[in-house]
Amino acid sequence: NRGKGEIPEQPPMKKPAAPLPVNLRALTLGFATTVIQVLMIRELTTVFQGNELMMSWTLGIWMLLTGAGTWLGRKGAQGRTGALLLLIAWLPVAGVILPDMGRSLLFPAGELVNPFWFMAVVLFSLTPVCLLSGYTFAWLIARSGTQERSFVRVYTLESLGSVIGGLVVSFLLVQWFSILQS
Repeated sequence: NRGKGEIPEQPPMKKPAAPLPVNLRALTLGFATTVIQVLMIRELTTVFQGNELMMSWTLGIWMLLTGAGTWLGRKGAQGRTGALLLLIAWLPVAGVILPDMGRSLLFPAGELVNPFWFMAVVLFSLTPVCLLSGYTFAWLIARSGTQERSFVRVYTLESLGSVIGGLVVSFLLVQWFSILQS
C-alpha cells in the first residue's frame, strides 16, 4: 500500500550493449571496404565496358577519396563507429545502382562514354564509401589508445580484414554469383 507522495518503483534499467572492441571494428572495416571495392570495380567495369585504364582511374579516385576521409577523420575523430560501419555496409547497394542508372539515364546505349563523364560518375559513386571508410580508420586509430603500437595494431587488423574480404569475394561471391547478385 503506497502512501501519498511516494515515488513508485522504477523497473531496473537495462545495461547498454557493450560496444564492439576496436580490434573487431578494424577487422570489420578492412573486410567491408575490400568487398565493396572489388564489387564496385566489377560493376563499374561492366557498366562502362571498362579497360585497365578505367580500372586504374577508379583505384586512384578510391585512394584519393579514402585519404581525404582519413584526413577529415583526423580533424574530427569523434562519434561512434558502429553507425559508420553500418552505413558503409549498406552503401554498396547505392554503389551498384548509381553507376548503372547514371549510364542508362545520361548516356545513349552503345555509345562510348567520355572519360570525363566516367570519372564524374565514379567520383559520385565512390565518395560516400571512401570518405566514410577513411574517416572510420582515423577514428579507430584515435580510439585505440595512446601507445605507439596502437596504430600498428589497427593497421594490421584492418589489413587482415582486407585479406579475409578479398578471399571471400574471390572464392565465394565472384565464383557463384553474377555481378548484380554478388
